[in-house]
Amino acid sequence: MQKFFIILSFFFIAGVFAQQEEFKTELVPVTITATKTETSVNELASSITVLSAAQIEKMKVNTVTDLLRNVEGINLVEQGGQGQLTSVFTRGTNSNHTLVLLDGVELNDPAAAGNLYDFSTLQLNNVERIEIVRGNQSTLYGSDAIGGVINIITKSGAKGKNLVINAETGSNAYYKWNGSVLGKSGIFDFSANYSYQQAEGISAADEANGNTEKDGFRAKSFSSRIGLSFSENSKLSLIYKYSANKADIDQSAKLGDDPNYEVENEEQVWRAEFENSFMNEILNLKVGGSYFRRFGYQKDETDSKNPFTSSLNHTDANKIKTDIMAVLNLPFNKVSIGIENEIEEAASEYYSNSMWGPYQSILPVTETSNFGLFLQDQFNYQNLFLTAGIRNDNHKKFGSKASFRIAPAYFINETGTKVKFTYGTGFKSPSLYQLFEPLSGNADLKPEESKGWDAGIEQYLLENKVSAGITYFFNDIKNLIGFDPLTYKSININKAETKGLEAVLRVNDFYNFDFNANYTLTKTKDLGVNTKDAGKKLLRRAEHTFNLNLNYRLFEISDINVNYRYVGKREDKDFEKYPAERITLPAYGLVDINASIKILDKFKVYGKVKNLFDKDYQEVFLYGTPGRTFYAGVVLDLK
Repeated sequence: MQKFFIILSFFFIAGVFAQQEEFKTELVPVTITATKTETSVNELASSITVLSAAQIEKMKVNTVTDLLRNVEGINLVEQGGQGQLTSVFTRGTNSNHTLVLLDGVELNDPAAAGNLYDFSTLQLNNVERIEIVRGNQSTLYGSDAIGGVINIITKSGAKGKNLVINAETGSNAYYKWNGSVLGKSGIFDFSANYSYQQAEGISAADEANGNTEKDGFRAKSFSSRIGLSFSENSKLSLIYKYSANKADIDQSAKLGDDPNYEVENEEQVWRAEFENSFMNEILNLKVGGSYFRRFGYQKDETDSKNPFTSSLNHTDANKIKTDIMAVLNLPFNKVSIGIENEIEEAASEYYSNSMWGPYQSILPVTETSNFGLFLQDQFNYQNLFLTAGIRNDNHKKFGSKASFRIAPAYFINETGTKVKFTYGTGFKSPSLYQLFEPLSGNADLKPEESKGWDAGIEQYLLENKVSAGITYFFNDIKNLIGFDPLTYKSININKAETKGLEAVLRVNDFYNFDFNANYTLTKTKDLGVNTKDAGKKLLRRAEHTFNLNLNYRLFEISDINVNYRYVGKREDKDFEKYPAERITLPAYGLVDINASIKILDKFKVYGKVKNLFDKDYQEVFLYGTPGRTFYAGVVLDLK
């Protein structure tokens, strides 16, 4: 009943605003991720969240992880605080069902067991906006996009020159330094950023169980973007990013302190893209190439607390992609045709010693490739917007796989109302590890398959200063890859379904207030047959989440921001027991606050408190989370 009241109150508040001013239907937000073309969000049926640089600045968060926690449809868990393994579950799907992009470059790790992306390595620097598209997106992006797509878009150069320096310090010996420069001169524009942060951290293994050894982290990154505009219709873009991270970690145990357990990661992202339009922009052609490489290193030496356990793990993976897309702009249609070729390569070595004896797993240098072809039509007639697409992928190992999606939306100008519906199919390819690892690999694996739909209504008021929406979603996934304890092989063993709803209310710049609230109901079910988890909930996914963010601007020089996040009960497993037993993690609610003030024209100071009421909670069973922490920083903006 309480959840129903929350949802109903969204639309009641929207109705109050509706009585104050005549409706207008112009919408500012634009997305490129949902269709791979610049499209206003009111012309799309997709469930999209666009987080602008201004919104990010108001929340004063340092990582993509902290930002995504507040997005509807997303469950996020950290395995012991900042710098630790971080997983994202979009609409209840698995953590490897969300495709992560940086300026269109795929970041999912080819060497990971399930091709997932570890968000702990992703810093929030030089970001122009983040676009989150929920629901099946395989028609445009192929594998890994069953749950959705998260695209981080970096800043381009601006007119003149702009230098921004930011320094911050805080609890747990936290320190951050960040510098950005943007500029544009003639046909040349550029942006660059360098960031470094470190912290002594907390114990990754929960301190409530007697663990005292702190697990710190260090992270540095450099990113740059260069543009050459040869004419109004022709541009070359070059993108590069380098990041390196190191963190201390702990064992998954009640007394999990492990002083010598550490992990390091290093990533490089390259992309070159040339775009040109012809025939008065009727035809647009985009040609690109990207390269992604990731090194991983994990070491655990024996120590007084773990005298019989040691391990060493090294991974090396890369991904090369070339793509061509042509867009034909017709009076009522925008037709996109795309061709993509992707080559993935990975190798890994794992060695361990324990009371059970030595063990090793070696994946030699292995590669696979995929060729994809997609066709998409965006039909626009009066207030009807219909996006439909079809795709075929030809994978080197398992052959051809087709997917499609249809997404109609209708906008009612008189009331500022949009009704929408989407239906799509998708797939996820087996990873190189699942296919070729000598001990557990299975070359006969099939891709995981999904079909899903959503339907909703959105309301826009007061020149779009107020918007509200509610969407119901459903996903059915089969051929999920699991582990057979009898053969010790990866097999297609499982099925699952996820369903729920997302309710959102946003108020932007209303008497200097910004108000964002969302509620997500996520119901998940393991549909496996003859498995111990059959009929049960999927792990670590809360059924109820609620987020509220309120920002007030005072005299155009100061901002006060309050954020509340509620996460309901989740099921996890106690892996210290054999067989592992299910447990329920209790619900929790957290309050964060921050305030900033511009002292001089180019100088700003700010402070923030996270977990204001010092709540004790766990996101992953047996792993700790930070208590109340304090931070203060300065920003120097030279334009």
